[in-house]
Amino acid sequence: MTMNKQYAKVKRLKKRADGLFQEVGLLLQPCCAICGQKAVVRHHFIAKSLSSGLRHEIKNGVSLCYSHHSRWHQTGDPELYEKMVSSMSAEQQEFLKKDRRREIKPTQDNYQQAIDELTKLNK
Repeated sequence: MTMNKQYAKVKRLKKRADGLFQEVGLLLQPCCAICGQKAVVRHHFIAKSLSSGLRHEIKNGVSLCYSHHSRWHQTGDPELYEKMVSSMSAEQQEFLKKDRRREIKPTQDNYQQAIDELTKLNK
């Protein structure tokens, strides 16, 4: 397989895994963790730029409505942060504390594994 085809395949798998992260997370937690309204996005609690290994980890997601997601990214309001943390189980908080710097290489196998794991949760 040429480098361009391989890159395109990895990019497609990453996009599919990103979509499943949103879809599955919103099915599991359909309401905003802050206000209880209908959630529209699964926010990465530990930013994707800080931990590639948590990018598709369902425990790294917090469901938010559009308003609170925008507000968080615009202001970084500590009150919103506290509400997001308090919406998590103790197990989820401990997992994120322990694995917050986990890294993975962006390979076909790693993205396919994320897709497989998210698909299992979607059933």
